Amino acid sequence: MKSSAAFTFRPLLAWALAGAASLLTGCGISTPYRGSTAAPPGGALLIVTHAVVDPAGRSEFFTQTLKVLDSMDGQPGLVGYSVRRQLVGNEVWTMTLWADHGAMVRFVSQPAHWDAMTVSGSAIRSMAVRRRMLPGGAPAPGWAEALRLLQATAP
Repeated sequence: MKSSAAFTFRPLLAWALAGAASLLTGCGISTPYRGSTAAPPGGALLIVTHAVVDPAGRSEFFTQTLKVLDSMDGQPGLVGYSVRRQLVGNEVWTMTLWADHGAMVRFVSQPAHWDAMTVSGSAIRSMAVRRRMLPGGAPAPGWAEALRLLQATAP
């Protein structure tokens, strides 16, 4: 006969492991925000994205993401950016701040971003994009504000 300690320990262990897994999948890690801490005088376009990546394509997706990040500095019209991903899981977020819509369009047409989407875009299971104009001088948002924007129902 099993001891009562072993009998009660297993359900508690299972509960604790499930809780830890839930906590870890809810945790994210982000790159430090790089760029200006405020929108330029004429305002700025904030773009926040959220993607769920297929586990089978995750490695290539993140390899391509690093290539895109390497191309970010010096992009004309880029005010600032940060990238966030689940510590354990398949979700990734981006937050970019652009001087105007045209600068963002030119960036996504650049080889680094275009190639990344061509090579690993099929690994994206779902994608959400939210945009917001920030007035001139407004502070660059942090991740808490960016995530709230993503939760909004209207883009």
